[in-house]
Amino acid sequence: MNRLVQIFNGKLCVIGVSAIIIYTLSGILLVPYLVRHYVPGIVQENFKKNATIGEVRFNPFVFIFEANDFRMNEPNGEPIAGFKRLFVDFELKSLFKWAWTFKYIAVEQPHLNTIIARNGALNLAQIVPASDTTPSEEKDKSLPRLIFEQLVIDQGRIDFIDKRQSEPATVNFMPLNIDIHNLTTLPEQEGSKTITAITGDGETFQWAGNIDLKPVSTRGTFKFENIHTATLWKFARDSLNLEAPEGKINITADYDFDLGDASPKLTLDNLVVALTGVILKLRGAQVPFLEIPDMRIMGSGFDLIKQQGEINKVVVAGGAARIGVDQSGVLSLERIVKTSGSTRPDVREPSEIKDAGTKPWKISLSGLNLHGFSLEYRDGSRSPELKAGIDNIKVDLKAQAEVGGAQNKVLINDIAVDLSKISAGLDDTPEPEVQINKITLD
Repeated sequence: MNRLVQIFNGKLCVIGVSAIIIYTLSGILLVPYLVRHYVPGIVQENFKKNATIGEVRFNPFVFIFEANDFRMNEPNGEPIAGFKRLFVDFELKSLFKWAWTFKYIAVEQPHLNTIIARNGALNLAQIVPASDTTPSEEKDKSLPRLIFEQLVIDQGRIDFIDKRQSEPATVNFMPLNIDIHNLTTLPEQEGSKTITAITGDGETFQWAGNIDLKPVSTRGTFKFENIHTATLWKFARDSLNLEAPEGKINITADYDFDLGDASPKLTLDNLVVALTGVILKLRGAQVPFLEIPDMRIMGSGFDLIKQQGEINKVVVAGGAARIGVDQSGVLSLERIVKTSGSTRPDVREPSEIKDAGTKPWKISLSGLNLHGFSLEYRDGSRSPELKAGIDNIKVDLKAQAEVGGAQNKVLINDIAVDLSKISAGLDDTPEPEVQINKITLD
């Protein structure tokens, strides 16, 4: 018994117990204090933003860190980013794996407010530090050995605001959920990852695939579902002379992105684009100039590095186009894009076109199938007004094109055209002067 008392009263035992007490108090009390005290100052000094942080906890024995209620705001109080809770579980087995290992990292209810100002400046660009290294130096710099066994973003939100429009355009993604397993910088190791996001209008984005950080590569599948054409229009409304359009867009595709080889790789495969219920109308017009009830682009593949694309089939079922010329002789389609006031076309010298040196996109279309489409034309620059129309247009063809280079080229073959109920005449006559039941070209 006396021997046991001597051990506990010994110098080494006292030092050991004191060290444990100091370590415990430092972890439980000092680390949270330092985080709460220095984080707002660091944000203010480096980014000139205001920051607040709530309760912070740290368990020094199991290396679990938790921070709550972080907010970063502009000096005027406009929010930039924040989260409700950050939870980090660091693994001591990192000492045996020779890699920093995080068993679980979760960010609950993160919020990112992305704003493009009227002058085109992005608010997030101000908080990204400038790099002092050249691209070649960055490429040679090896990544630290990291293992993230699970990364979770739960109930996140991203607000995107473009203030360059006369009426700010906004898109809100909420809830944003991300679940990533086994994200690592170790070579040839990868795991499953998923991302889902929903906008306030019910538009959804889904991604599932793999990410490898050494070398950087990712492959998987993404889906955009129920994207409203009006959402896209909001970000270009000041340059388009269009009413808010109707219709939805769905996009699905497989992709492969790889920076491991000497030349990068970026491909899209099995691309399917579907447009439904699309209606476009000029501002102030009584009727739309284009209606597409159903259009599908199927089985497409694109190599974005080689600038090549193959489209298996484009199907347009039904729809109508109404083209007109007003009393001043301006075609209605010319009014879709607002002009800056100058009517002088941009004319380049032939030498400029020849020396452009831009690599063209090569695109092949295996089949275009247009059926049940109607066309109406009215010329108000004549008196009396000229009107013409085709009740039913059916077109089948194949095509190859080179666009974006020194000279655009288009080759169309295997053409089959069927036009039904063609009419043309003046507006002051009860019956069209020209009526043709059917024209066929094969």
